[in-house]
Amino acid sequence: MARVVDCIAKLYKAERIALSDLDLGKLSAEKYVELAKAKPGNLDEILVLIRMLREQLRTQLRAAPPGDDKRQVSG
Repeated sequence: MARVVDCIAKLYKAERIALSDLDLGKLSAEKYVELAKAKPGNLDEILVLIRMLREQLRTQLRAAPPGDDKRQVSG
């Protein structure tokens, strides 16, 4: 879970989008569930899936205009 949290925090920082600790936790939990559903078998598979999740999230963030709900955490 820590790798997912760290990945998301770094992504938002790189994209210069503010993310509260609460929202970071919510988003990380959502992404962790997605990761767990894929049932990775080893660390290498986990790292690949985390990179894929990061790129999907980056694409969503960049596609959404500032102030759009897609740039904010649901919930």
